[in-house]
Amino acid sequence: MSQRDARAEIFLWSFVLWSDTIEMVRVAGHQAVYKSAWLYPVYLFSFISLLRIIFTPQNPLLNSLGVLLQDLPFIFVRLGLIIDLGTITPVLGLCKNVLVTLSYGYFNYLTKFRIFSSFELSSF
Repeated sequence: MSQRDARAEIFLWSFVLWSDTIEMVRVAGHQAVYKSAWLYPVYLFSFISLLRIIFTPQNPLLNSLGVLLQDLPFIFVRLGLIIDLGTITPVLGLCKNVLVTLSYGYFNYLTKFRIFSSFELSSF
C-alpha cells in the first residue's frame, strides 16, 4: 500500500478528535452522573473541547488547543469521576489523556533542552 488514502486519514483524525467528547457526553447520560453535580463540569468541558474546532479549523495551533481545551481538562474531570463515582468513565480514556498531555509537553518543550535532544551523539 504505497498510496495514501485521504478517507482513512479523515476517519482517523475525526475519531481521535471526537472520541473523547463523545465519551464524555455518553457519561453525562449515566444515571449516577446525571443526578449529581458532575453533570455540569462534564457538559461544560465537552462544550469547551469543541471550541478548538470552531475557532481554528485550519490553524497550526489546533494541536496545542486540542491539548489545552480537551485532554488537560478531561484528565481532571475523568479523575474526579473515577474517584467519586467509580469507573463510570473508562480508565483507558484517562490514560490516553495523560499520555497525550505528557507527550505534547515532552516533544514541544523538553526536547529543546540538550539532555533530551536526539541530536546528541551516543556514547555507546
